[in-house]
Amino acid sequence: NESLNFNYPIQRAGGQWDTLQKSLLLHSIAGDYPVPPVLLLASDDVDYVLDGKQRIQNIIDFVAGVKITETGKYPSNSYALHAETPNVSLPDVEGEFELAGKYFDELDEEIQSEIMGANMSISRLEDATDEEIEELFYRWNNGTPLTKQQKARAKMGVDNAKVIDSLQKHPFLRDNASFTALQRRRSDDEAVVIQSMMLFDEFEIESFVADKILQYATAMRDTDITKEANELKDALDYLLSTESTSPLFKKLNLPTLLVVAKKANDENVDPILFGAWVEDFNNAINPRTKDKALVKTKYRDWTGAGSVKKEKVLGRLETMTKHFDEFLTKYEPPVDVPVDVVAPVELPVDVDVPVEPTVVSEKPKTKKKPTDEQVVDEMKDVAKELQDIFK
Repeated sequence: NESLNFNYPIQRAGGQWDTLQKSLLLHSIAGDYPVPPVLLLASDDVDYVLDGKQRIQNIIDFVAGVKITETGKYPSNSYALHAETPNVSLPDVEGEFELAGKYFDELDEEIQSEIMGANMSISRLEDATDEEIEELFYRWNNGTPLTKQQKARAKMGVDNAKVIDSLQKHPFLRDNASFTALQRRRSDDEAVVIQSMMLFDEFEIESFVADKILQYATAMRDTDITKEANELKDALDYLLSTESTSPLFKKLNLPTLLVVAKKANDENVDPILFGAWVEDFNNAINPRTKDKALVKTKYRDWTGAGSVKKEKVLGRLETMTKHFDEFLTKYEPPVDVPVDVVAPVELPVDVDVPVEPTVVSEKPKTKKKPTDEQVVDEMKDVAKELQDIFK
């Protein structure tokens, strides 16, 4: 629906439900079970979906499951109901209807009609303040399986949520960082943004557990985070400019890596040199390649079990920064010798080197232009010779 917007700043991303959860929703609709209402926020020219985004999107995707005649395939966003979806009964109709494993166009017509004709309750908010909206969203979702990280978005305030969202969509985090699909659904990329800002802000870190991230997000609600956000964006831009790809770009390492990238950017370190450091550091922490590293490190001592604890977070930051500083003092960039430059060959003094004789070509002599008198005399001589011939 063009009048609905699913992307209110504090709203989480779509695709949170697995196939069984989506299938049970459709089973509830087809079987006339109660379905929670949809909560909308009225705006000037659009209604924002505050609660019910997953339900609406999953219904839309399912009813799109009609096989395309030209290709014989179903639309990419559609899905078949889970194999464990129960059968459903309809009032005044004998027997049960099978749902499991079926796309929308494979359902019995009676079930299709039930789904298409179903009504959903809608609550529409008007003239609500940001604080009221955030508190209502938090309360409605407090008993649902949102992650604590996703709840943190509701606590940080609308303006700050917009800032965090823009950083989360930065090309480096979107394309270069190594997040699994599950990690992105759980908003782990957002957690990296907030953890990095905690380090940039020199926040008194107790740990990187979800509760502490939620606590920091709540604390930033009435705080201007422009400075930290700009610093983080600059660090992300800098990392992107290095054109590096590395196993280092994972959730555990990224907050610390971004602090080092900020340091390098502040010190005007060439991005190519920073990329060389990333490669060396990655070699140093990999047991298979550590012997190739220019600088050794004990970074791995601060990973593993309990990696979100304060001492391990700060240990990773200290060892990574130390490795970077030491690398800058030891690294010697390779010198590229142009192909057409040939080093002179030194010969012993007593060796006679044959020298080819130099041939100097003489310039052709330029014929001097005759004077007018010479031209007249030559013409007289020619005329006289002609007279002698015809006598």
